[in-house]
Amino acid sequence: MTGIQWRLNRIFSSDGRAVILPVDHGIALGEIAGLREPLKILSQFIELPIDGVLLTQGLYRSTNQSMWGRNGPSRILTVDSFFSDENSLAHNVIFDPMTALLEGFDAIKMIMIWDQPPHMQAALIKHITKTIVKAHKLNVPVMVEPVLNNKDSVPLLNNAVRIAFEIGADILKVPYPDSLETLNHWTTSYPVPFLILGGHAITSPDAIVDMVGKALKAGVAGVTMGRNIWNRPDPEGLQLMKAIISLVHGS
Repeated sequence: MTGIQWRLNRIFSSDGRAVILPVDHGIALGEIAGLREPLKILSQFIELPIDGVLLTQGLYRSTNQSMWGRNGPSRILTVDSFFSDENSLAHNVIFDPMTALLEGFDAIKMIMIWDQPPHMQAALIKHITKTIVKAHKLNVPVMVEPVLNNKDSVPLLNNAVRIAFEIGADILKVPYPDSLETLNHWTTSYPVPFLILGGHAITSPDAIVDMVGKALKAGVAGVTMGRNIWNRPDPEGLQLMKAIISLVHGS
């Protein structure tokens, strides 16, 4: 077993599935609704049997280290940040994969915002690929998140997912696409675990559960969902996360 596979086994349960809680939004979006007290949010949700947490170095170092004991969830480090508007995107790698290894993270995560001019796409691919190569030399797996910023373009998203797979992503964190056929095409064509992301607010908890159920049937390995969980009044968010865990792991 390679070091990458060993770390992937830390993220995905024995059934091959995972529920990941992202609390890394502050590194790109600053202070956002629902996550003004990240340590409080993390301490609440980490009591549930989630499989992993997506977070930053600063937040990780500020946590009570007892959270990450023998039976604690896996840790995925967000190593990049971005700032964008309708006309431009600034993307930077801010943590080295060696940081993840030395801090005891199980994987790293990078975002790939694809609806950009060609020269910006080229720069983005260069940053991500160089980081993947560095991470793989250290046996650290890489989660890549191919998404669109403004445009609702199925072909463009299809291309982004394919390119993220081609440059060596070990896990793909993807938006729920236009159809289940599209999602099933991804999961059957590209042999890496897919995790569906929550994205912008979906009002109804039932709608979220329905989306997750359909995605699982289309072959995804689980979810990585934050804003649609912790940006809810207590105890609705905790109840919704419990329902998602039960659905993903079939309990």
